[in-house]
Amino acid sequence: MRPQNIFGGCLLLAGCALLVGGCDESSTGPPGPLPALSVVIVPSSCQGLDLCGQCPIEVLILDKNSNPTSGTIAWSTDDPSIATVNEFGRFHGVRLGSVLVRAEVVENGVFDQERFDVPDCSLGL
Repeated sequence: MRPQNIFGGCLLLAGCALLVGGCDESSTGPPGPLPALSVVIVPSSCQGLDLCGQCPIEVLILDKNSNPTSGTIAWSTDDPSIATVNEFGRFHGVRLGSVLVRAEVVENGVFDQERFDVPDCSLGL
């Protein structure tokens, strides 16, 4: 009579139990986007007299792998008497001066700031 290897069968059954047990009905597809690790204002997106109109400021929201990801941006300036930025990222120069624009990812507070020099908007009208 030959001895039987009962451990091999147990290991095989345990492995099957792990495979089956590792999948529950709550996992329904690929994971969502990674959270933002950085946000970068693209200053060249608005320059010169474009700053006097409703110029859209471009931002890059990046994850830990430097891949684009999603996030809600809150916009602000340090001096609304010089320029404002609306909730859609549209810059509007009010008068001659220099203003610091801040773009902050609402979900985690990651932000970038960039200085914009607003021209005398009355010259271009």
